[in-house]
Amino acid sequence: MKKLIPSIFAILFVIVSASNANAQLYQRAIGLRLGHNSGVTFKTKVAENHAIEILLNLPVWNNDKSFFLTGLYEVHADINTINNLKWYYGAGGSLGSRKHNGDAGALLAAIDGVIGLDYTFEKEPINIALDWKPALELAPNGRFNFQGFGISVRYTF
Repeated sequence: MKKLIPSIFAILFVIVSASNANAQLYQRAIGLRLGHNSGVTFKTKVAENHAIEILLNLPVWNNDKSFFLTGLYEVHADINTINNLKWYYGAGGSLGSRKHNGDAGALLAAIDGVIGLDYTFEKEPINIALDWKPALELAPNGRFNFQGFGISVRYTF
């Protein structure tokens, strides 16, 4: 398991880095996600209005020592009333390790969805996203996790 997560992250990073994206306000962005699942977020455009987001979730809550990687494929659409504001939806999956309420280092596997708002400042290299990322956890215990609200602040390049 210790070798699996870095290997998956390395493979996804190579795939994402090699992606050829169309010109928009930003091609790639990296930053922090704060919420129930907090950690590092990296997003790259892979086509016009399509992106891949990778979240490295780190243990920040006292009773939840989860460490997992989430990959999401997202579709972005304009909101015509506000410049640089988009809404998006997508799906993906998570894989990692959880130590929570008796789950002693159990494998965490989930199918994730996402829906949110994405705003990019036109004159500053900053992107802010507010989203909900529910998950159907397949392991260690099958349950639907509604607690996926978060805010991301990213540096764009």
